[in-house]
Amino acid sequence: MYGDWKENILPLMMSAPLMFSPEFFDVEQYFSARSLISSRSFNIDDFHGFGMVPLAYLFNHKTNAEDVHFTLVSSDVESDDSTSQLNDVYPYDDKSKCWNSPLDKVGSDSLVNEANNADDTDSDSSDLRDDPTTLEMIMVKNVKAGNEVCNTYGSLRNAALLHRYGFTEANNPYDIVNIDLELVIDWCSSLFSRRYSKARVSLWRKLE
Repeated sequence: MYGDWKENILPLMMSAPLMFSPEFFDVEQYFSARSLISSRSFNIDDFHGFGMVPLAYLFNHKTNAEDVHFTLVSSDVESDDSTSQLNDVYPYDDKSKCWNSPLDKVGSDSLVNEANNADDTDSDSSDLRDDPTTLEMIMVKNVKAGNEVCNTYGSLRNAALLHRYGFTEANNPYDIVNIDLELVIDWCSSLFSRRYSKARVSLWRKLE
C-alpha cells in the first residue's frame, strides 16, 4: 500500500498547489481510507466493478449461516450483456478477488417474474424493481426480534478474515494452519529413522 501511495498520491500532491491541506493526504491517512474502503466495498457486477453499497456493509459475517441476502438488478442498457441479470452482492473478495469473484450470477427471468407476480398490484414496488440502482435485501430465514441479522463474506479461512476485515471466527470450518516443512522434518527425524523420514518427506513433496 505504501508503494501505491508513493507512486500515485505523492506525485499528485507535489505536482501543483493544492486547494486542500496535504496533511489529510499523507501515508497514514491513505492507509486509513484504503482500509475503510477495502473492508466495506462490494463486487457489484462486471459493468460497475467494485463500489461502496450503503446499508449492505452494516451486516457482520457468519460462515454458512447468513440471515440476509443482497441482490442488485443490473440494467441491460448500462451493461454490455444482452439481457439484464440479477447479481448476488458480496463484500469484495480476492481469491480470484474472495476479495474470489464472489458473485454468483443467477438467472433474472424467473426471480424477477416471481417478484412481479407477487407484487402485481404494487406499482411503487414495480418502479423500484425497474430502477437499476435498487438494492434488494432478502431475508433467507426467520430471525427472532432482537437477534443480530448476519450476512456472509464467503467461505474464508480466519487468516483471510483477519487480513481483510480485522476479525476471526471461532470454529471456522474453512480455517487452515500452515506448518513450516522444516518443523515437520525435525519432528519426523526425532521419532523415526533417517531413511523413513526422507521417504516420507519425498512423498509430501509429491503431494504439493
